[in-house]
Amino acid sequence: MLRRFRDLSIRRKLLAILLLTSAVVLSLVSTAFVITEATGFRSGMQTELSALAEIVGSNSSAAVAFNDRKSAADTLAALRAKPYILTALVVLKDHSLFASYVAPGATLRDLGFIDGSGESARVDDRKLRVESARASFPLALGDHIFGISPIILDGQQLGTVVVLSDSTALKHRLKPFFLMLAGVLLGALSLVYFLAAKLQRIISEPDSHLAQVMKAVSTDKSYNLRARNQQGNDELGTLIDGCNEMLSGAAPTAEAAASPVETAPAGEGGDTSPPPVFDRAGLLYRVGDPEFIGVFVEKYLASTEQLLGLLRQAIADGDQDGMHLHSHSIKGAAASIGAEVMRSIAFEMEKKGAQQEDVEGMTRLYQDLEEAFDEFRREAAQPE
Repeated sequence: MLRRFRDLSIRRKLLAILLLTSAVVLSLVSTAFVITEATGFRSGMQTELSALAEIVGSNSSAAVAFNDRKSAADTLAALRAKPYILTALVVLKDHSLFASYVAPGATLRDLGFIDGSGESARVDDRKLRVESARASFPLALGDHIFGISPIILDGQQLGTVVVLSDSTALKHRLKPFFLMLAGVLLGALSLVYFLAAKLQRIISEPDSHLAQVMKAVSTDKSYNLRARNQQGNDELGTLIDGCNEMLSGAAPTAEAAASPVETAPAGEGGDTSPPPVFDRAGLLYRVGDPEFIGVFVEKYLASTEQLLGLLRQAIADGDQDGMHLHSHSIKGAAASIGAEVMRSIAFEMEKKGAQQEDVEGMTRLYQDLEEAFDEFRREAAQPE
């Protein structure tokens, strides 16, 4: 997954990052709104059910005191006017069930905190507390909503009234809310995509232009090309300026390498000192920024490996024109990067290729060239 993301263009990466960030933020905000709405609604329902339980407890206190189950049941039956109430119970202090109201379609067996049935039914107080606590969670859409109030007479608690409602009203309340949030989320992401598609060009277009220029330089050796800097002094603008300075320094070297009048590399002619494997100081002078050295060395290694393969094939095929052409390309690239040993060997190979000399000599020089390339790779990998 990460590898596929790394291979995307800068434009697609910017769009993906902006959309993902916006989606995460909007989702978190939407979740907060849903939790707030659900919490407020459940809190309101619990307050209403607790008030009903308190009224029922006040009206049924005398019935409990005189053990009048029918009167208590009639008091509970008045709750049928509230269609969202599933069950109402009057529970004595010994946890026995004194009276109950069950809405059509509901049964006491559905309640996990009631043990037994009929007059022997009892309420498990621990299970009742657990279920009421779990139901207080804002997004407990599948649980009941509880209203609990004590039955008090002359300052003494005779029992407890438990009123239960289902979560249907909460689900109906949240459904349009979810649809509204989905619409807002979709609209916001569409707006983010539209703005990001416009604004990402500030970064992606100069980056794409720079990549095209560097590809043309690498492929066609067009060292006179320059990248346009419309970024000012930010990091991308600095990178473009550095690349242009490097190309300015490489252009004279490339022109000299392509000239019919060849000059001997360092270490030949009157200069008897051995050429450096990697003229890092010279490359730094041309580039101007040490941070760019690693970038150009990496590109040089990749392109030179391909050129070495082409030169090796030309030698194997006895292709004199190919030997001359690829030796010349390797020499020019080595001169640009400061690989003086490779430049010296490639210079000799280019002369042999132009003079149609023996293939065996080219083979020996090619072996020296590969060794010099490996030595350059090791030297370039060393810290400054």
